[in-house]
Amino acid sequence: MSEYRIPRLALEWLLLTQSFLLLPHMLRFPVLVIPVWLFCTFWRLRIHQGRWRYPPFWVKLVLVVSAFVLIKLTQQRMLSVEATVCTLLLAAMFKLLEMKSRRDLLISVYLAYFVIVTELLFSQTLLSTLYMLAGVVMVTATLIAVHSNGEAVQRSYPLAQSLRMLAFSLPMMAVIFIVFPRLGPLWLVPKPAGQGKTGVSGEMSPGQFTELVKSDELAFRVSFSGDIPPLSSLYWRGVVLTNFDGRTWRPLTETYRDQPPLDDYQLTGQPPVAYHIIMEPSQRSWLFTLSGTVNSDEGNLLYARDFTVKAPAVIDQRMNWSLQAYPDANKGLEIYRYQRNATLRLPDGYNPQTQQLAYNLYQQVDDDKAYIRKVLAFFREQPFYYTLTPEALGRDSVDDFLFRSRRGFCEHYASAFVVLMREMGIPARVIAGYQGGDINPYEKHVSVRQMDAHAWAEVWLKGEGWVRFDPTYAVAPERIEQGSQQALQQQEGFLDDAPFSPRRFSGLRWLRSLGYRYDQLNLLWHEWVLNYQGRQQQNLLQALLGEVSVRRLVMLVGLAFVASALLVAGFFAWQYRLPALPPVEKIYRRFTRKLARRGLAKGEAEGPLHLRQRAVNRWPEQQAEIDTIIKYYLQLHYARALPAQRHRRLLKQFRHDVMQFKPGKKSSL
Repeated sequence: MSEYRIPRLALEWLLLTQSFLLLPHMLRFPVLVIPVWLFCTFWRLRIHQGRWRYPPFWVKLVLVVSAFVLIKLTQQRMLSVEATVCTLLLAAMFKLLEMKSRRDLLISVYLAYFVIVTELLFSQTLLSTLYMLAGVVMVTATLIAVHSNGEAVQRSYPLAQSLRMLAFSLPMMAVIFIVFPRLGPLWLVPKPAGQGKTGVSGEMSPGQFTELVKSDELAFRVSFSGDIPPLSSLYWRGVVLTNFDGRTWRPLTETYRDQPPLDDYQLTGQPPVAYHIIMEPSQRSWLFTLSGTVNSDEGNLLYARDFTVKAPAVIDQRMNWSLQAYPDANKGLEIYRYQRNATLRLPDGYNPQTQQLAYNLYQQVDDDKAYIRKVLAFFREQPFYYTLTPEALGRDSVDDFLFRSRRGFCEHYASAFVVLMREMGIPARVIAGYQGGDINPYEKHVSVRQMDAHAWAEVWLKGEGWVRFDPTYAVAPERIEQGSQQALQQQEGFLDDAPFSPRRFSGLRWLRSLGYRYDQLNLLWHEWVLNYQGRQQQNLLQALLGEVSVRRLVMLVGLAFVASALLVAGFFAWQYRLPALPPVEKIYRRFTRKLARRGLAKGEAEGPLHLRQRAVNRWPEQQAEIDTIIKYYLQLHYARALPAQRHRRLLKQFRHDVMQFKPGKKSSL
């Protein structure tokens, strides 16, 4: 039995497809994927050329051991999603060195389908989905090339056949997506460990937020039922930081419940702001919401008395909620004892200069509100600078900031402001979240990114409750009014982690517009495809069918099946259709049909002269007409190329004579 030889066409398509599918992973795991893929591909090509043999056992053993050592060195956990994906990629690449039979070749192709699925674990955006759809087409083309059995076909033939198969399946695929209910997964795959971190963690130290401004990674999107509020009012509340150890702020342990603390709100009569938030995977549980947010539709959120909102579990996949907020409501008119104690506590022996400054400023005013205004004026009038490159601070971080460096980011100002409040017995705390966002003019939604991370302060005032104060506004009002991009784009360090971000080239209007369009498509993709389920699916089915019933659903699926069948039948009918007849032949066929209707049918291989003889014998009185028609036909069909003008004249006369000819009637000539 002769040894199976991998068809050249199949090998070419397999290597091309494999490189296409591995490209995103090469960018994600370059140290692991690139050298292994180059090594295996080069050795496979040498085998196909007959210059090298298959690698011996010891070479394969060294490869496998080396690969797993690399996985151990580059991945945090061996049982993580990243490590599992790397193992599958290695299996697909190592299989190139073992392909000796048709079965081995098919296994390599089937592994490629699994590689496609792994990419969706890392990204489900519209662009990545289209990329993987192209991967499905290429893998199917490879499978077609394998089954060509080495036949001499064009290199593009498998791709053309794969595209046809995709086109034939589209009607059924669309109806199955629309009709069949979305079922929850039978098991859950944990998200990649490094993916989707919001950046705003559960604590805050000097310099932490400056790191977030280096990235334009999306944190969440928000769409509003009405007009988008002014940018300066979009404070996305995340974590309330109360405990302070002299350098780091941490949250206070709160009790969460499944109902918003409505008793702690005093509504002002203003209508609520309805908005829909789509959170990206964050590996955290808290949401970033507007002040005074209550849950409007879903009942699966948790609320604390510090007005933070949490999901019932870690947000490890894209999720969305419809919410209502009362931004103008007074919050916490009565302060709880544990909150007062926690929001007045300061560590002993820290920041003595700040303590003296607070005492001096308070001596110049009459009440707490005047003191707050005095502190804000101090930030505004003294030479403070809002910068992404603050100096390192020592043990007494607030003293160093207020009296030495005077250069800081939002967390420096918020921290110093809260400490100044507490020094004079005013309850205060730090709020970590985001401020502003990028308003998409096409879809009317706000995209909030890492560079919008922000920290501000809340102060408790008698009769007003917890009131927001943002000392950053006193130093850099453009950051709040115009957004982080406009305020920080000229500073060193802005978007250092995103060198190719369109936001670095805001001067190019066409590029910015293209970015908005893509963001718009991604939002629609999430709302109508990734999030298509439940009420949305029910509403669409009612719009299509009028009444959602088993009978109508079966009819819809049947129509899709018929449409797919007609599409396939139409394609093959068009592909194998008879070639179009020249005008001369069409006219001649009309002449023969007239004879056949009078009982003189043309034989299958009968020539025009023999047919002319039989017609004259049948209708001798019309010999002149028959001879003229046959003469024109012979001239137009058999003669060499005629001048265009004469050809048109003869064709016109030929058509006229055939139309006038009526077998069995007396000649008009």
